Amino acid sequence: MDFSISVVTDFAVIMIVAGVVTVLFHRLNQPLILGYLIAGIIIGPYTPPFAFVNRLDVLGAAADLGVILLLFTVGLQFPLEKFRKSLRAYASIAAIEVVVMFLISFAVGWGLRWSFMDSLFLGAALASSSTVIIAKVLGDMGKLQDISAQVMLGVLVVEDVIVVVSLAAISSVADINSSGLAGLTWAAGKVLLFFAGSFVIGLLFIPRLIDVVAHENHVGSHEHDEVIIVVALGLSFGLAVLGDFLGLSLAVGAFLAGLFAAGSRQTDRVASLTSSIKTMFAALFFVSMGAFIDVRGQKHLMSVAPPPRRDAQHP
Repeated sequence: MDFSISVVTDFAVIMIVAGVVTVLFHRLNQPLILGYLIAGIIIGPYTPPFAFVNRLDVLGAAADLGVILLLFTVGLQFPLEKFRKSLRAYASIAAIEVVVMFLISFAVGWGLRWSFMDSLFLGAALASSSTVIIAKVLGDMGKLQDISAQVMLGVLVVEDVIVVVSLAAISSVADINSSGLAGLTWAAGKVLLFFAGSFVIGLLFIPRLIDVVAHENHVGSHEHDEVIIVVALGLSFGLAVLGDFLGLSLAVGAFLAGLFAAGSRQTDRVASLTSSIKTMFAALFFVSMGAFIDVRGQKHLMSVAPPPRRDAQHP
């Protein structure tokens, strides 16, 4: 089958199954995230008797788009001034939570007789919560504007940064030499450079750019909306990719892009225009997470091909 047709077919299957499952979960008043995960398990390559989708690499790319759009819209609803004033509090809470969870997770690994390094990596992996999942749940509950929700998201973003530096430090411990220490220093330097540059350029450039673009176009016209959304999404994807390139996650860069765009007078309009796109790709993200769940409990190597598709011909 042609590559493009294969991708379109997979997306068609994904959206149809996800649509049926989410309608059922909505009628049952159950969380839609759970419905997305179950839809992913149904179509995933590890659920017998056959796989509905094969292009997990494409599905993973769509999931990355969902992360960027979801965290960008969350950033749009986050008051920038409060984030700057509360950054010290967020950092303190995040540091305490990361240390406590790291020690507990490390103790669990050590109690299971894992090696010292394996226990370290387990501690780092479990030291941070999922910003994407929590943001989605808060958004579905309509609580993103609540003070408690904003504190939680601020702490989660700081946690992501701490975990990135922690993983770099653990990697250096695993390879104690000058290059390992230099790698740790470089990783920490990149994080500081990214945040310093982002806040300087983002605060001065992004809100003004969006306002200028909106001012030069006729308000309320289709072209006006199109220009605003393209510019805003271009900035969000650009900052997300830059953050990923410098060792942070796509989510952190996208969140900061939304945070800076929130300083524009067009914030509400940008949030409204990106809402539908965000919903679709956020659904793809959670479906893809479910697709990677192996209900058989088996381990897989990346090189192992998934089970045959439903339309595969047997010799």
